[in-house]
Amino acid sequence: MPSTSLSQAEAQLYTLLVESIFWGLHVVSLVFCLRCLLRVEDRWKKAAEISKVMLCVVLLMACIGTLDLVMTMAANLNTLAARDGPGNSFNSSGWIDIIGVVDVIVQIILGDVMLIYRCFIVYSRSWRTILVPLVLACCGIVLIILVIFFQITLPSGAQLASPYFQLTIAAWAMTISINIITTGLIIYRIWSVDRNNLQLMNVANRHVYRNAQRVIIESGLLSTTVTAITVVVYITGSQVFSPLTGIDIQVVAIAFNLILIRVHHNRSLEARHATVTLGTSHPPVGPVARRSTLRFAPGTTMLSSVDGGDTVLLSVNVQGSESESRINPLESVDEKSTKHSSDLGHSIETKDVGRDASTPSSSVFTSHV
Repeated sequence: MPSTSLSQAEAQLYTLLVESIFWGLHVVSLVFCLRCLLRVEDRWKKAAEISKVMLCVVLLMACIGTLDLVMTMAANLNTLAARDGPGNSFNSSGWIDIIGVVDVIVQIILGDVMLIYRCFIVYSRSWRTILVPLVLACCGIVLIILVIFFQITLPSGAQLASPYFQLTIAAWAMTISINIITTGLIIYRIWSVDRNNLQLMNVANRHVYRNAQRVIIESGLLSTTVTAITVVVYITGSQVFSPLTGIDIQVVAIAFNLILIRVHHNRSLEARHATVTLGTSHPPVGPVARRSTLRFAPGTTMLSSVDGGDTVLLSVNVQGSESESRINPLESVDEKSTKHSSDLGHSIETKDVGRDASTPSSSVFTSHV
């Protein structure tokens, strides 16, 4: 009866196949992500408007994913050459495998660091909030350095019987923990802002927060699920670990790109809808329109954008006792709205039309980050 387990050569071939498919998805998401980062509406962004950090991370993840695919192709060619040559045997402990391990590790570190950074921004740059994920990330980096050391110094046959195996599992566990904790913190922050601003919004406009939660949950679930499956397969010692590793390195970048794409898409829809709302607003009746200065009461929650350095349009329409707030909760939350934040560089301009409460009025807030 033929064996159903994969040989190492077959696993390498399957890895090349599935990683090529997911690399193609990665490239598609990269194109859309670059469009979001480099263009606004119908023009290219100026250099000052481009988020340099996000752009560098997106391009670096793309380079790492491409390099890993190239290494997978080289491993397959190495396997074929070893089989054709007399007296040669398959060697998995060469520089190709070392580079492949480094690719996966660097990609995962980038994903974890950017997720912690998002959590840091969402909580108004609170170091106390990200203390646990930051400690886990530091421990993970130490474990990863040890994993690379053992990968270089130990032959492949001795790795499973050495601390390499335990260190690898611990490093994966750190990554999963960071994903779960930071994603949960971000979702809780968005939910709490939604609850606090419930009195300021119509029910129809709460979809902004629901969209934010859905974006974070779906992207975090995608990355965490693939990583968890990869760890389970690695513990069992199956050769399926190699294809799953190829998938994981691409999925980490895809999940990161999807957040940027969907944030940009939701922001564009909100800005377009706000423009339409302002364009169809009724002209002032009664007292002459005048400029006034808006002051937020203590405890009022306001949101700002830190993503691409874009200008985020926040509109509030007030009529009688009914209020409507259009805001973008995906990137940052600032609870200290009574003063300007020097590090984020907020600039708020307000125009109030009409003084009578019965007269429709509109306020437009433009936040430059």
